[in-house]
Amino acid sequence: MPNPAFSAKDERGLTLIEVLVSVTLLVLMSMSFAPALMFVLETSERNRIRTVGTAIANEVIEELRAKTFDEILVGEQEDVRTVDGRDYKVLTMINWMELSGSGAASGDYKEISVSVSLPSNAYASRGTTIILDTKISRDYALPIIDGANIRIQAYRGWTEEEEPDTIQNLKIELVEENGIKHDARTNEHGSALFLGLNEGDYTIHPVLTSVSPNGMITLPGSSFEVYIVEGLTEDIVILAEEPCQLTVNFLNVDGDLLEINGKATLVTPFKDENMEIGETDPTQENWFTFEETISGKSKVVFDGLWPVGVGSPGFENYNLIVEGLKEGTEYYYQLFEDENRSWNGTFDYPGHSRNINVILIEIVDEGEED
Repeated sequence: MPNPAFSAKDERGLTLIEVLVSVTLLVLMSMSFAPALMFVLETSERNRIRTVGTAIANEVIEELRAKTFDEILVGEQEDVRTVDGRDYKVLTMINWMELSGSGAASGDYKEISVSVSLPSNAYASRGTTIILDTKISRDYALPIIDGANIRIQAYRGWTEEEEPDTIQNLKIELVEENGIKHDARTNEHGSALFLGLNEGDYTIHPVLTSVSPNGMITLPGSSFEVYIVEGLTEDIVILAEEPCQLTVNFLNVDGDLLEINGKATLVTPFKDENMEIGETDPTQENWFTFEETISGKSKVVFDGLWPVGVGSPGFENYNLIVEGLKEGTEYYYQLFEDENRSWNGTFDYPGHSRNINVILIEIVDEGEED
């Protein structure tokens, strides 16, 4: 007798709940693979951009190598090359090459750096920029190069080490007295060379904003004008550092902000370039100063200050002078930081924003203070 369990056809289907559960499981499984898929796609896109960038950089280098040594001009050049509808930015930098730290100018070697990037791409900040470096030399050796030469050496102005830190990749613009411009960038030793120049006056412009997001400033009183002579190399030292900021709050003896009128003068420890080294000036008339007019203010801010402190030995401190307050009334004041410590006129590090309080004490009667 046949088994009844196999005699009838089972016609049951999937219920709505089962379908929803199955779909949910499929969606969850798909979501678990999505990050991996996105990673694969992003990696593939970055690799493609780097491959194209490398090809462009090699193409630029080969084009330069096809020229003669003298046709490859020292300086910086920007270009745009389009591949597959995308505009790649090409920055080519050519400098004279310094074989040692002696500053000897042989004129036989140049170094080339080609940077290729895709500025409009979402992965531009994720390692897609390609930088290729190469060096070229003459086919034969020459004696010391003719003409007048300039060697720039750029250092950080703040250092707690015996050897100062050099500033690399700093753009230097050199302007002749007739307006002709030359440019170069400092190498790994912090130096840049300008060779074979005409004898005469030149002005040097360090492009400091390209080094730091906050920008940098040169040492106050530095002069970057030079007269160079045929057959000689003039050495120029540039000291640059991130500027500091000083905020001065005016308070009464109770610690309340005061709205006052007058003038605040911040005397720097840097002398006018016309003063001789080691010369003193007790009146401080020939020192660089920052002045802020106080008109109904309770605070003033001094920006762009050179960082004076333990990392800049050999310099004196800043000095703040407050004057021209209430006419006919005498004041004296004390300088304190937020931690109620006396301010010593220095900063703790480059880029330091210091906040100090000036407590103004009015002298109303002789020997009596308010």
